[in-house]
Amino acid sequence: MLSSTARLATAVCVAVVVLVSVGLLPETADARPRPCGTVGIVPNTDNGLFKILAGNLSCSAAKQILRDWAQRDYEPRNGPEGFTCRVVRRGVVGNARVRCVRAVAGQGQSISFTTGF
Repeated sequence: MLSSTARLATAVCVAVVVLVSVGLLPETADARPRPCGTVGIVPNTDNGLFKILAGNLSCSAAKQILRDWAQRDYEPRNGPEGFTCRVVRRGVVGNARVRCVRAVAGQGQSISFTTGF
């Protein structure tokens, strides 16, 4: 029979594995944004979201959030559902660097990307 401390430790381990697997907790304890590549919106064009960075969020979750947002024709216009976004740098026509943040379970999550058309 396990002690109450051992049961608690087991429950915490199981909770962490579940949260990591659904993308609510990053794979590492490092919350600094990490590079996640690109999401192509229209194949064989420059229409996509580039230089994606994810903070406190797995790359696969960040890219899925952005794909889903693009498939909804970028609705809502101010960013993916649940995120607050702002343009941090404007580039050439159609390009901008955008940073989006949201709070989940008391932790800030962020997705940054460069638009391209």
